[in-house]
Amino acid sequence: INKVIEKCGADDDVVINVNGTVKGSQTLSGNIHVRSITIQGNDDEIPDVLNGNQLGRVLTINTTSPVTIRNLTITGGKANVNDNDVNDEDDENNFGGGIMMTEGTIVTLADGAVVGKAGVSKVATDNNYANFAGLRGGGIYNQGGTLTLESGSMVSYNYVKIYSIYYSTSTMGGAGIYSRGGEVIIEDGAEVMYNYSNSRGGGIHLDAGAKLTSSGKIDNNEADFYGGGVMFATYDGSNTDMITLYETTTFTMEGGSVSNNKTTFYEDMGWYSAGGGIFI
Repeated sequence: INKVIEKCGADDDVVINVNGTVKGSQTLSGNIHVRSITIQGNDDEIPDVLNGNQLGRVLTINTTSPVTIRNLTITGGKANVNDNDVNDEDDENNFGGGIMMTEGTIVTLADGAVVGKAGVSKVATDNNYANFAGLRGGGIYNQGGTLTLESGSMVSYNYVKIYSIYYSTSTMGGAGIYSRGGEVIIEDGAEVMYNYSNSRGGGIHLDAGAKLTSSGKIDNNEADFYGGGVMFATYDGSNTDMITLYETTTFTMEGGSVSNNKTTFYEDMGWYSAGGGIFI
């Protein structure tokens, strides 16, 4: 995909049509400078797919050209291919199993866009999930960009499993979406559902000044510790700069729902969970 778009000019609106299943990792690099990019499948009963094939992240978006994804399923992503313990909490190889957005990117999930799997009725598990990350953002990791979920799109059945010493750290998790700064907009008719984190933020995890506005559904997500639906990262006393960052993180609910989410008491560690819907 990247090689095709790099040949286009600044005034071009680029449309990439996906027919069937494309396997492997894709990147939209910072060298791309076009007016807009649309990656789309066909509007039919059999979904068209970008499949990471469990060999890495499905889609990395570095370009500041606006990107729209329509009628396309993004699945099979794995950000931590070898199931290794993670010794660096800033190792981006463990962020964003489905999509990783870098600073300044603008991404819209339009009608028919699925990051994960549609049609499920149970949360993702250790053995069954669509996209996976070893630290942050099983479905999507947003590092300071703008992400919009339009009506008819969903982020569903994604999983974060943290193997390492960072297991209980407040800035880890976000099985559906993890937003470090930036903005997430969930419109009426969009869904974040059936995602599971073995740490925090089953549906959505926010920190570092991230802004979430939702009129859609954030339902049926699960986390082991805090924030089954939505998690705000909290100050842990180790960095005074983080007090300001976390205080500016906001969630504006303009409609929709945050329902049937839950957190699970983790008896083996002697901890109690909290914030089945929202943890602040």
